[in-house]
Amino acid sequence: MSGSLVDSWTQVVSATTIPVYTVINVAVSGSGSTQITSWTQAVSAVIPGATATPQVSLTTVPSKTVIMIPATAGTGSTQVTSWTQVVSAVTLGASSHKLSFTTVPSYTVINIPNTSGPGSTFVTSWTQVVETIPPSGTAAATGGSSQATATPADNAASSEDTYGKGATILRYSWNTEQTFLGTYLAVLIAVIYRMFWTVINNNFNLIEPFRQLNESNGAVAERALFSFYQAQSTLLGPVPALLKRRWALALVGTTYLVTCVMPALGSEAIYVDTDWGCANPMEGPNPCQARMTADVTILRILQVLLAFAALALLLLISLLLLTKTGLPANPSSMATVASLMRNPALLDDEIPPDADAKHMRDALAGRRYKLDAYKTATGELGYGIVPAYGNSQDEQNHVPGYSPLAGVATSSRSHSHRFRLTDLVLGLAVLGIFGVVLAYYLDGKHDGFNDYFSSNTFGPRFILTFAATIVASLWKTVEQSAVIIAPYTRLAHHQSSAKSTILFTPQNTPFLATLTAIWNRYFLVAIITFVTLTAEGLNIVISGVPYATGQTWTQFLVSIYMSLGILGLMVAVSVLVILSRRREPKMPRKPDTVGAVMSYLSTSKMLHDFEGVDWQDGEERDRRIRLVGKRYTFLQRRREGGKEAWSVDEVYE
Repeated sequence: MSGSLVDSWTQVVSATTIPVYTVINVAVSGSGSTQITSWTQAVSAVIPGATATPQVSLTTVPSKTVIMIPATAGTGSTQVTSWTQVVSAVTLGASSHKLSFTTVPSYTVINIPNTSGPGSTFVTSWTQVVETIPPSGTAAATGGSSQATATPADNAASSEDTYGKGATILRYSWNTEQTFLGTYLAVLIAVIYRMFWTVINNNFNLIEPFRQLNESNGAVAERALFSFYQAQSTLLGPVPALLKRRWALALVGTTYLVTCVMPALGSEAIYVDTDWGCANPMEGPNPCQARMTADVTILRILQVLLAFAALALLLLISLLLLTKTGLPANPSSMATVASLMRNPALLDDEIPPDADAKHMRDALAGRRYKLDAYKTATGELGYGIVPAYGNSQDEQNHVPGYSPLAGVATSSRSHSHRFRLTDLVLGLAVLGIFGVVLAYYLDGKHDGFNDYFSSNTFGPRFILTFAATIVASLWKTVEQSAVIIAPYTRLAHHQSSAKSTILFTPQNTPFLATLTAIWNRYFLVAIITFVTLTAEGLNIVISGVPYATGQTWTQFLVSIYMSLGILGLMVAVSVLVILSRRREPKMPRKPDTVGAVMSYLSTSKMLHDFEGVDWQDGEERDRRIRLVGKRYTFLQRRREGGKEAWSVDEVYE
């Protein structure tokens, strides 16, 4: 019966691998057993008998198939129930009728010669079998018959046998767990480790401006207020930090890039080998029993990278224990920035909020700021970002560090943020990988493309897994962009309470990011964070797409279908992200640096609500702001001089 499916290699390998044996329990003139090494013997083992047609039935017990052949008197033919539901006629006694097994890439075709025509079936999973069977009887095969004899001791042993009469079987199977271990586990561990360092990298970038401001001499504005924070480019790694001579952050970025290579290396480090020079090889591309093999060179490279990452982690822990950030709460919310920018001298230095990021940096060039305590107008002690003057005379003679920049926020700049190059690059990358995986699945020819990805050499798995890692990093960048802009978009379209806007605190941890977005009803953001999480899963499943010896058809299909499903979801969400940009307010600059966020809050009356919360932690501060019960908006308002500028402010009744 051509085309029927066989559930596992358990029902196949045990009958085909030499010298791996299949036990045939022959019930004739008492009980006994024989060992067979080929299907020729299996056919001959059926004792010719009466005209009634005996049946060879397959009984699958835990990880074991036993062929039970009832005794028959006389001669005749029988049907072999081939493995599960495939039934093909086999004429007993004809030595030319054999079961021929031909292994081809990713699946096995079983050709069954019989009186009614050839047939074939697909094998969908692999289980290698090793058996030790102490003989409890003897068998002889001559022509079309065999005779088995047994002793009383054999009968006694038979009653204790788990699988059938007259056989004691020890078995080592290549099961689903081992398939997962040999194909996916190394990549899974590497992906989890990379996610761990992604969180470290993002959080370190987030606090870096405040670490600079908390130094004894403070920091210049263009470095502390207009870099890092949430303006992160994970693909550039340590480059931005090296340019600004922030060595600790450069170390974090370098380690992050190192961990990005680990999933791709992990996909090549451990694999299932079926051509390792066994003593009794079979014909075909899988001549040996499957076994898990490690590439020593790649393992040594991974050991070096892991040692470097461990050393970097120890240095970072020491650094964080020895230095302080000066932050009372998570700095990713507008509320934390607002609570730290109430110093009057700082507000004097702030650029009018219609200036773009470049003009803001230029205007504040050379100005230094620090995190420090100061006295408010009422004589109380406040805490936040203050100008770092050289002496008291400098403070008395201080003038704002800018000149008005009329007309800098042109229409083109206001709209420029709505087109994100990352969105385009991400869409093209996802479509490219989707096309490669789909083409490999559909291509059954011996062309260069298919031969390369089926070559079972170093390269195909590394390339696909590393490409998936790049896509995951791009999705993290898009996710971050969507998260930081979400409160401003909501405020621009609707007057909203503080809870989901100025108090909204994004999370860098994947699972928490999705839950936080759902809790605050940012459903598009939740979809994006979920897809970012599936991008990490893509790293794992796509490593099983290129053909490898020992790979099963089921494993191949699972990897292909899951990869195509995840990539298809990414394509749809990428389009959704691009379309959603149209809802974003026409802001002159992205709120991804401390300076940009401060510029949208500098003229807001809501800053007065943060009086007295400078030293409080985030939970207590948020509780007090919620109790105020105000609603907030993000809109353009006319300022002194007649210009309009974007500002987050409370709603005036």
